[in-house]
Amino acid sequence: MDNQVIKSLIGKKCIISGVSFGGVGGTVIQGEIIEVIDNWVKIKVNKKKTELINIEYITRVQMINKHNK
Repeated sequence: MDNQVIKSLIGKKCIISGVSFGGVGGTVIQGEIIEVIDNWVKIKVNKKKTELINIEYITRVQMINKHNK
């Protein structure tokens, strides 16, 4: 995935899907994209938890409409 596409989503709440290390299974993270640094995406999951995801492992990004729950 191109980091310019991810940068356009900064400040948006998203569901990000990706492959796990080794390509077995998958991972899903929901939160607000707050920063993109080189190939890393910083995601605020909640008030106390922030995660970094390598862009190369992202397979899908779904924006969350603030009107949907």
